[in-house]
Amino acid sequence: MNRKWRELEHERPAKRPHLQNFTESSQEQWGWLAKEKSYTAEIGQLKHKIRDLEFENSVQAAANEGDKKKLVQENEMLRAQIRQMRLDADKQQRSRSDERLIKGLKTKIVEYRDELKKSEGTIAELQAQWAKRTKERTQYLQQVRKDYENTIANLKRKMITLEDKAAKQAQAFETESGHCYDLLARMEVEIQ
Repeated sequence: MNRKWRELEHERPAKRPHLQNFTESSQEQWGWLAKEKSYTAEIGQLKHKIRDLEFENSVQAAANEGDKKKLVQENEMLRAQIRQMRLDADKQQRSRSDERLIKGLKTKIVEYRDELKKSEGTIAELQAQWAKRTKERTQYLQQVRKDYENTIANLKRKMITLEDKAAKQAQAFETESGHCYDLLARMEVEIQ
């Protein structure tokens, strides 16, 4: 009986249409699952980039804050020197070299004030750029998440539809195989 069944199996056409449809829909489903995996990887990469940018921003802000503190300290030192020089100048007559030194120190103070203002402006610009980029990245991530959720919902709907089709095809196959077994049994009876 097994030999006859094998012989009938070899004579059978390659695939029935409902099996071909099931195979194609399964392959399509695997394709969607691969896309879902790539979306998840892309979201992970974007989160990593945001963390890197946050770190870069904090490093830049810390560097700017350090420059600002340094300029403030130098400014205070220069002011202390000027005060001391004024006290010394009151005690003795000022020489031309002292006056040149005082003028140079005043010029340095003005330059340091200008650099301090520029540094504060740079910090404000960096903070504005960071806020803008963060907002854009957040919007992009929300759109990616929305697209991802829509894709998942569509895949689930398709999966349910495919499961229903597969159940119907399995039932049809069972009915058809039962019919084939009946025919085989009849043929065996006829052959005997």
